[in-house]
Amino acid sequence: MGKNRGVRIWTAAAHNLLYQELVKRFGRLPEWETNNRPGRGLDFEYDLFCESFAKIVGADSGDAVRQQIAFARQETLPNVKSSRSMVSNFVLNKAAAYHAGFILFANFPGVSSAPPSRSSTIPGTTRPSM
Repeated sequence: MGKNRGVRIWTAAAHNLLYQELVKRFGRLPEWETNNRPGRGLDFEYDLFCESFAKIVGADSGDAVRQQIAFARQETLPNVKSSRSMVSNFVLNKAAAYHAGFILFANFPGVSSAPPSRSSTIPGTTRPSM
């Protein structure tokens, strides 16, 4: 946590904003040239975005932002011995990234590429259109 020790900066709202901005500025993950950088001439702007977003949420650096994005890209479950904080970050990142359209249903560990049928949607919720 660095300079913000004891203060939770990676809230659901911070994650939601992160992925909404990522999609708006750099596109969805399947459109990226590599798994960890958007490419298409946007890498420098992406680095600036990560540094700026870190300042907005109070993170130590752009690397902290890139670490959050890595949780969304991760296609395996955290180790069972992982800390509660790590598992929580994994879940919050996956949910926010999916909701913003950054990742696809297939980016969740242990699922096929097809999303669940409409009848399995939780009442009162919607899935983003892809």
